Amino acid sequence: MVHRILGILDLICVIALIFPTEINIIFTLICGLYLIIKGAIFLFGKDIISSIDVLIGIYLIIAGFGSFNLIPTIVSIIFLTQKGILSLLR
Repeated sequence: MVHRILGILDLICVIALIFPTEINIIFTLICGLYLIIKGAIFLFGKDIISSIDVLIGIYLIIAGFGSFNLIPTIVSIIFLTQKGILSLLR
């Protein structure tokens, strides 16, 4: 059950990554903070993938202020999408 909720939240963060400046800045910041906090919590369990969540969260916060690049955005979208879908299928 928790995996599905986290998967849905990851997919919501993908929406914030696709439209970082068109969406409300507060929503983008909340999504970025969610990824950072989730990644930090699971880092204590020695989950390497969670460090990528932290990096994407930091990138999302920076992108929310209008400073983003196409390649890291696409890589982040693909990573979070596949992670979200796999969490929903689990």
